[in-house]
Formats: sequence, C-alpha cells, structure tokens
Amino acid sequence: MSKALYGHLGGPDAALLAEVTRLRRRVRELEEQVAAYEQVTVSLHEVALDEALRELGTSAPALA
Repeated sequence: MSKALYGHLGGPDAALLAEVTRLRRRVRELEEQVAAYEQVTVSLHEVALDEALRELGTSAPALA
C-alpha cells in the first residue's frame, strides 16, 4: 500500500510513461496491419465469389 501511495504522490515515472507511449504506438501499428489484412481478405473473398458465380453462369443446367 505504501508503494502505491508513494508512486501516486511522487508523480509518473518517466520510464513508465515512455514505455506506455511506445506500447500505444505499437498497438496503433498493429491495428493498422490488421485493418490492411482484413481489407485484403475481403478483396480475395470478393474475387473468389465473382469467379464462382461466373463458373455457375457458364455451367450446364443440372436438370437438362
């Protein structure tokens, strides 16, 4: 408890603030990567769906 009070009264530690800043920046970078990967994945699914629909359109009817 005394350590918590001392840390609270002593103000923020510069090294801790720097680490938090670094981690926030890294999280932001990773979130941007995830968004980019999701966009690529959606694009790939759209291409695959378009190809599948084209194949369905060119195939012979099943009951013919």
